[in-house]
Amino acid sequence: MSRAISAPIDLNLLATLDILLEEGSVGGAAQRLGLSPSAVSRALAQLRMATGDAIFTRSAGQRMVPTVRALAMREPVREVLARARSLLSPEQGATEEQPFPLKDEIRPEPWRSAFSPEAGRPADAVSRFMGYVRATGAGAGARSLTLDEADDAFSAILAESVHPEQVGALLIALHRRGETASELGGFIRAARRIVPPAPPLEAGAALDWPVYISPRGRHPFWFLQAAALVARAGHPVILHGHSGSTGGNGDLLALHCRALGVRVASSLAAAKRGLGKHGIVYLPLAAFAAPVIGLLRLRRLFGLHTLANMGVRHLNPLRAPTSLIGAHRPSSPGLHADALRLLGDGEALIGHGGRGVLELGPSRGRGLQRFAEIALAPSPRDNLRRGARPTTFDHWLKVWRGQAEDPQATHEILEVAAVALMMATRSPASELRALREQAALCWGDRQQQAPAAARVRTAVSRRRITP
Repeated sequence: MSRAISAPIDLNLLATLDILLEEGSVGGAAQRLGLSPSAVSRALAQLRMATGDAIFTRSAGQRMVPTVRALAMREPVREVLARARSLLSPEQGATEEQPFPLKDEIRPEPWRSAFSPEAGRPADAVSRFMGYVRATGAGAGARSLTLDEADDAFSAILAESVHPEQVGALLIALHRRGETASELGGFIRAARRIVPPAPPLEAGAALDWPVYISPRGRHPFWFLQAAALVARAGHPVILHGHSGSTGGNGDLLALHCRALGVRVASSLAAAKRGLGKHGIVYLPLAAFAAPVIGLLRLRRLFGLHTLANMGVRHLNPLRAPTSLIGAHRPSSPGLHADALRLLGDGEALIGHGGRGVLELGPSRGRGLQRFAEIALAPSPRDNLRRGARPTTFDHWLKVWRGQAEDPQATHEILEVAAVALMMATRSPASELRALREQAALCWGDRQQQAPAAARVRTAVSRRRITP
């Protein structure tokens, strides 16, 4: 009995996808591959047909922006290509002559490619950026960048108008000397410029809630349950963020949102529709400001936070009037507040949140700053029992469904929900006790099970909440 033969897989399509994601344009990919732009366009059409995904969308500035699925495919595609090339290469030492490299593997001499005019980077942008690196470097004359200088520098970085070596030099210089409010404000202004204009909203978001999760975190996403309570109380919430490396299992933030019935939007327009229908929506960073992701990934290379890791929390894609910001260092809330004052921003509550999101509970939440109004210092109940607690998705979901008791988690959820309600309703801190009671009522009335919980449970059951 003959065995059915499946249709052959064209590895050239994967190679084309890899170069497209790296170059971000059909023309650039065509030049790298030695093909015509029309040939690359045909390959892109075949990729779209095979995957059922757009792969790229056009931003307001006509820039090609990878879709969420395309970004998720990047690393697996590279692994497949690397294995294929390894299998098809002669064994090490089998011949004295090295095989001629494939077209997409040919690279100019590294130093020459970095600094040569053929790199295609505007000479004026490179020259201006060189001045910023000199100004912030070590020495008696070192200084911080002004708001306009930082805006210009990060605009050039996001537009890929300067060399990678220059980017690394500036970010390290800023971090070593200590970032300033004008530099953070400049990044925020430059990054917001690449975000497409928010569509008109009949009823906009009451609260902007950035959730940029550190891959090192090992705590459950209790803040998502707090956000669901705020939406349940009638105050629309826009969550936007990024959960770093997910080990190939998809965006963990998106998976957990679906377990609570929170819609995951693929664009600003979809976020608008989801907000109007459901009162809460999660918008991944890749769906509205994909170029910023490259800067966030530099943390893995540098081993430290940069201005991008701080400023991304302030993108506020739907221009909500208030924000809930988690600063990654205990000393950072003041820096964030000063940057927002320079920009003339709306109201924001800023507090220390080591995982990239605002957290309250035992030993956390002190020193909160309510930008442009008052200082707020809740008093978490430090006498709650501490120690090892379950951190699996199962436990997190059972607490939400009322199938497991976790007093410390419940306290943390209600504290965050109360503070978020204070910001969403623009209430004074004196009403925080009443808002805690409102949060507790919403907690008691929450749904026992979100519609998509069973599907998500299969995907992430018995693993840690964060990567």
